[in-house]
Amino acid sequence: MQLKAALTPFVFGILGILTTDILGSLAAVQLDISYYWFALVSLVNYAVAGHFIWRVSGMWTTILLTAAMGIFDGSAGFYIAAKLGAYGSGFTEAWIVLGMLAASISMIFMAGAFGALVAAVSKEYFPQHQQIKGDHER
Repeated sequence: MQLKAALTPFVFGILGILTTDILGSLAAVQLDISYYWFALVSLVNYAVAGHFIWRVSGMWTTILLTAAMGIFDGSAGFYIAAKLGAYGSGFTEAWIVLGMLAASISMIFMAGAFGALVAAVSKEYFPQHQQIKGDHER
């Protein structure tokens, strides 16, 4: 039940990542600004999705699903940004695949850790919002 309820904010988080990667890449190329500024938008996306995942599940589900969001961001997000030219030109397919692998591995840990942080902060500062008794109370 907890995982099923957490899938809605997870899917919205994935859609937020996808939207940020596409629009951020296009804006970076067209406006000649650094694509890395859009990491702040992604951070907000992880925080909001992580909070709402925590509200319907618990700490471990939040860590797992935000880490899964990180895998998506590091693989599909990196691929989209590279193909749209957000990192500049000169990326061969081999470099894109290597970048996707490196980004995915690092994002698993960073997104999972950030998910844990969001869940801990949510538990501390928003206890009235917890809806379902989950694995955070064990």
